Amino acid sequence: MRKTIIISFLFTPLLLANELKHDSYSNVKVGMSADKALTLLNNYQSEKVLYDEQDSCYYLTPITNLDGAQIMILQGIVERFDIDDQFSKVKTPEGIGIDSTKQEVLNAYQEVKTSEHPYMGDAGETLEVKLSNGNGIIFETYNDKVTSFRLGRYPAVLFIEGCA
Repeated sequence: MRKTIIISFLFTPLLLANELKHDSYSNVKVGMSADKALTLLNNYQSEKVLYDEQDSCYYLTPITNLDGAQIMILQGIVERFDIDDQFSKVKTPEGIGIDSTKQEVLNAYQEVKTSEHPYMGDAGETLEVKLSNGNGIIFETYNDKVTSFRLGRYPAVLFIEGCA
């Protein structure tokens, strides 16, 4: 019994490290500075060099745990968390993640705005959820399965092409 408690105590922070909440991922909160976020993240790097400096939009991306969130930085501030790896185990607090069904999204949230995906036609949809804290979640689906999702502040959460 004592060993179980000690093992649970040691591994719980590791299990919670990639937890997505309505305002944070791991220990990084929406609205936090990019510099502070990088100090809190293990194995993340800045991809600022890949984007136009004038836009001041870039991502913090995982180096080793590639199934984690990509973190959008806009004007030096954490704006959103993108989950788009097909093997990702990251889920919303309601348990929705990659490969969840459209029906599971509709069941998990009271109000969901559904619209046709701008690039996939009838086969794809975007499902928008406005959270009570002012943030939003956008789920992208293909054939009624979640293929990616992003959580963050408006208007950044609406940017379909990320920083592009």
